[in-house]
Amino acid sequence: MVVTHTCGRGLPIVNTHEEFRAATRHDERRRVMSRTAHHSSTDTEPTPDSRTTESGHPLRGDLTALLLTARGRLPTTDYGIVLQDPSGAIVAWTPPAEEILNMTGDQMLGRTSVDPLWSTISGDGEPLLGENHPAMTVLRTRTPVTGTLMGVRRGRSAHLDYVWMIIDSYPVDVPGLPPSAITCFHVVEDEQTDRLRLQHSERMFRLITERLHEVVGLHGLDSTWLWASPSTVEVFGYTPDELMGLSTFDLILPSHLGAARSALASILDRLGPVTITLPVRHRSGSTRWVEVIGQLICDPAGRPYQVQSSFRDVTDRVTAQTERDAAVEVFTSILRTSPTGMMLVDATGRITLANDALRRLLGAPEDSRMTDMDILELVHPDSRDHVLSERAAIAADGHQSMRYQAMWSLRAQTATIWIESVTVPIRDGDGTLSAVLEQITDITAEKSAVAELRRRATRDAVTGLLNRDTFLVSVDDAIHASVDDDSHVAMIFVDVDHFKAINDTWGHHIGDAALRSIADRLSEAVGERGWIARYGGDEFAVAHPAAHDEVGAVVDTVSAVFDTPFTLSCDLTLEISASIGLAHERTDDATELVREADRAMYLVKQRRHDSTRTQDDLGR
Repeated sequence: MVVTHTCGRGLPIVNTHEEFRAATRHDERRRVMSRTAHHSSTDTEPTPDSRTTESGHPLRGDLTALLLTARGRLPTTDYGIVLQDPSGAIVAWTPPAEEILNMTGDQMLGRTSVDPLWSTISGDGEPLLGENHPAMTVLRTRTPVTGTLMGVRRGRSAHLDYVWMIIDSYPVDVPGLPPSAITCFHVVEDEQTDRLRLQHSERMFRLITERLHEVVGLHGLDSTWLWASPSTVEVFGYTPDELMGLSTFDLILPSHLGAARSALASILDRLGPVTITLPVRHRSGSTRWVEVIGQLICDPAGRPYQVQSSFRDVTDRVTAQTERDAAVEVFTSILRTSPTGMMLVDATGRITLANDALRRLLGAPEDSRMTDMDILELVHPDSRDHVLSERAAIAADGHQSMRYQAMWSLRAQTATIWIESVTVPIRDGDGTLSAVLEQITDITAEKSAVAELRRRATRDAVTGLLNRDTFLVSVDDAIHASVDDDSHVAMIFVDVDHFKAINDTWGHHIGDAALRSIADRLSEAVGERGWIARYGGDEFAVAHPAAHDEVGAVVDTVSAVFDTPFTLSCDLTLEISASIGLAHERTDDATELVREADRAMYLVKQRRHDSTRTQDDLGR
């Protein structure tokens, strides 16, 4: 059976079962192209190179070798030809088909007319569904479809332009082959396709501009509106027709007319696209901010012809920026005039902004630069770990503000002061810490006052030794701590002999000087292991951890304090003696231990000599 088709310009293609087989063998011998068309039959074994599509079609690949044998009457130079199986999938093609469709054979193989890759429009410019393509119609009806004019967006192309083609599609009915369709197509360039291409471009332009929220406009060289997209209603409150013939400057607020005219002059001077943000008067009377991009359009001779523009409503953005700028101005004003030291520290700990009050607090010159300084450079080494932990807590815990105290080494490292910092974290939209605002107050005076109150509460005003209450608490703690080891607490009670005579003879200021000198010698003798208190007017208590065999040495050390005279003024040196009593942990109560040492001291005083008497001497 022989089926004769007319392809394109009336040139016949003759396909027969025997010609397909002969062409296949011919192509195998010559290997003209990289792929070979094969025909499998029951009486011919397939060659090792043969492949079939999923539909089982025996022809696949380049049709050139096959169709060159079709009596030599195929116009292969400018026609593309594809063979499609019953599902519409391309199984074979000619090289011109690859060139016309801008696709490789591998990219065409297996694709059907309904594949989303194809974008086609009919001769009247309307979208054409894949199932209505000529080949798909032929496969359904087994009736030729010829002379179809179609616009095809070629594969692997980002251009919106369509290539216009005349397409002929025919059924292929050959014994041994499944029902197929062969399609011939060639590119058409004439007045009709030029008109169709222009119509499509206009349609696409209208489609895009009608859906834009931005205003697209064309203007004369004096800014007169010549054309505008429909979004003028949304942006300006006027329809495009209402704007025609008006000057663009009529919409701009007077405060910015000078900037707008300068922008137009730059456009006409061919300085390229110019972008400017301007306030415009909306039809409702409100003010809108628009971002305008304008560029020059020239005629074919290169002369200025029109101005193309786009207007985008950026009112929300400008409002936010204005509010932010106002807040920054307020913050800067507060920072500049505040009597409190303030600084802005970034997430890495670098100071980015500092006010004059902080410089004064630091004792730094007003023209000194503090920016880019690491905050730890200000912090005393003893406070650095504390400051680092506080900053880590601010970053991690999401606190709104925190307060901490630290020591700073200030004033050219010549002094150390205490500061209190109130920190307010500044975070990005996702909650990440970007900076910290710190308000710094010098609390050195308060710290000193608190320390003085604490000292007065725990120390004797004349000698600086522990007072009675603090001494007893400390000794109680030491007694209870010694329960777990072999150490004991020796209590030594010292009463200065004839102290009243010193006051009466030389005055109380000499008496106070004597007490201070005795306290200094005791502190030096006892060291950091023991506790010393002024227990009464002329009485001292010394507690010292010591084993039984160490007690004598401790008492000798305390007694030696009085071996040398005391220089109390430039012209007064006195020999001072004392009576000393000892108790060595006969009780677990510090008050009782002092009381027993006091009794021992009085026994010594009664014998009227400088000696030491323990409770053992009392026969206990």
